[in-house]
Amino acid sequence: LLGLTTTSLVLDKIEPGTHLLGFTVVDANEMPLGEREEISFDIVLPDSELVKNRLSLDHLERKSHVNLALNSKIHHNMKEQIQLVFVGSCKMDGQKTIWLEQFARLDRNRYDMCFVSFMQEPLEDQLSSTLASRLRALDIPLILEPIPTISFQEAAQTPTNGGALKYDGQQATLDAYLLERLTLAQENPNNCEPQFVRRTWLHLVNVFARLRADIVVFANARESSDALLTRAASIGRPSAKIVMELPNLFPHPHALDAVDVLVAPSHYAATHESIIFAIGNREIPVIVVNPGVDVKVFNSSATASASGGCHPHCQFRQAASKPCACDTVGFLARVAPEKSPGLLLHAAASVLEQRPFTRFVIVGHGDALPALAELAHAYGIQGAVHFAGAVYGAQSVAERYAAFDLIVNPSLRAWSETLCIANLEAMSLGLPVVSYGVGGIGEYLRHEQNGILINSTNPLILATAILNLLQDSEKRQRLGSTARQTVLDNFLVENQIRKYDLLYSSLHRRRPIPFFSYSGETTTIM
Repeated sequence: LLGLTTTSLVLDKIEPGTHLLGFTVVDANEMPLGEREEISFDIVLPDSELVKNRLSLDHLERKSHVNLALNSKIHHNMKEQIQLVFVGSCKMDGQKTIWLEQFARLDRNRYDMCFVSFMQEPLEDQLSSTLASRLRALDIPLILEPIPTISFQEAAQTPTNGGALKYDGQQATLDAYLLERLTLAQENPNNCEPQFVRRTWLHLVNVFARLRADIVVFANARESSDALLTRAASIGRPSAKIVMELPNLFPHPHALDAVDVLVAPSHYAATHESIIFAIGNREIPVIVVNPGVDVKVFNSSATASASGGCHPHCQFRQAASKPCACDTVGFLARVAPEKSPGLLLHAAASVLEQRPFTRFVIVGHGDALPALAELAHAYGIQGAVHFAGAVYGAQSVAERYAAFDLIVNPSLRAWSETLCIANLEAMSLGLPVVSYGVGGIGEYLRHEQNGILINSTNPLILATAILNLLQDSEKRQRLGSTARQTVLDNFLVENQIRKYDLLYSSLHRRRPIPFFSYSGETTTIM
């Protein structure tokens, strides 16, 4: 009708995940020819690549990275005050959950803690965020220091001392430009030019100088801004130790320039080639601190009062006070492209053909929600998929889990699944987890022992695994019981906090950090 000859569309360099592509056909004057169309789709890994993205036991034995020695004694000096500054966005994620546990459990007589955001998001949005609310409840100061905006006129200014880079007004080139200008100024923000570069660096450096941190904690966001902020912290507070956590892999090439210690949530992250490459010849220790779960909260007996079922208005619910009669498959995470939630809905369509009383509950908020809604509508299963919104707080999360028969974690991005604490929370409640096992997940999820590992991204294979569990309650109970024991043996939140306490105390006192090697010997670093 429009005389178009294009029969295909090639998408390049898109990471695995659930995506929504919107497009509109326009004429030569860019006037739309018809309505906007949207396509929801998933990018997946080849099966061979999927298995490669797991950490094997052989791989662990070949490496000698470190686990903090839990039995090391911490001799507390009651007069000692350690100023901890955590830097990040106000967006809730797994790393913020780990930090919130530290805010709640570290000794406030010894630790003075605050959270700083340099994001340019509207202040009212940050102050009304879930993280801000959680910080207020814990009496942790939230300090908002948005980076000053740069006008087009300022961007056009030309420095007098040369440089290879030009700033074109795009965010993608700004961070590299700022880093180059600082290097040319010999690390002195006062000597930076043009003026907007000097203003930006002075803003960042002065914030860190004012906070007088003993230890500054960052999380690797795989962004060039990581390099900016760590550099600013080292200039503004030279005596501070800088810790970089690894919720993601593939750090920016300059993000580790000023880092003293890397903290990995798993051995997969600690030994990943991208981390080894980023460290290069620098002597930056990498230690493993496994996140932990509060097993008193995430306990099936403690959540027995939960109403159960997929959602309050399920058509199979016999009474408001009783669970509904359907099977309930849960997904609880950020509903983000990198979590591949679309794969669950692809499988759901096949599951519902054989078990029509099954309901799929998506718990969380995120950018992939429109794609999921489009998928559910395309398959005609929107009545069996409930979008429950986000749930925060350990007790609320535990009660939501208690309504599920099993959990599915369909994420394929090993570089952003360095552990997945949501899996551990579900396992602590005795729920079997179905997962592709990428990244750090493979360190604790054992096929047919405490969960189910899927070796193919074919949705039919995932659907079969879900159906097998739904049809076998004894197997679900067996896997769930072993899953909880896995958490009890290896992932207690008390152990996590003790390790962070040991790390921070050792850094503050400039003492060696004790750790266990795979040989079983105790030694020290630094």
